[in-house]
Amino acid sequence: MSEVYKIHNPDIPYFITNSVLNWYPVFDTPNYFNILKNALKFYQENKNLEIYGYCFMPTHMHLIARCESYNLADITRDFKRYTSRQITDLMVNDDEKRDWLLEMQKEAERLKRTSKTKFWQDGYHPMEIYSDWFLKQKIDYIHNNPVEDGICKKPEDYLYSSARNYAKLKSVLSILDVNGDEI
Repeated sequence: MSEVYKIHNPDIPYFITNSVLNWYPVFDTPNYFNILKNALKFYQENKNLEIYGYCFMPTHMHLIARCESYNLADITRDFKRYTSRQITDLMVNDDEKRDWLLEMQKEAERLKRTSKTKFWQDGYHPMEIYSDWFLKQKIDYIHNNPVEDGICKKPEDYLYSSARNYAKLKSVLSILDVNGDEI
């Protein structure tokens, strides 16, 4: 992996993207979204993960986070490993996704992976949030992702986005605002 896309500084947040293999639109029901939400809640409660923004899209997820107590790269690796297992277990009984699951299994075999399936694409492209301007730009980007994708008209209308937190609406995850206050 390039040195540019590694987590070097645990004191600042990073913009992270995790994408589903082949961009399959797996996240289309609450059951799938809840796996992501619950895993992130676990890391918030047990590893002091600080989340400043998130958006779960059908094919990928964005996260702006930091963790001073634990290595964010390790958390990301473990998050992907855990959610991969949970999601693929759910896909086994989902007729609409069974063909995708077979492709994920073939990819794991092709790569000679120890796991039975390859759910997430490799990497997570961490980008250091080096300024307030860059943080705002990335928050705006992830909040507008569902609007640009035609899922909703306004960012705060999308349930699986921190745009709801910033709009003071009920949301699926607690986050910290740019000042470090919980919203």
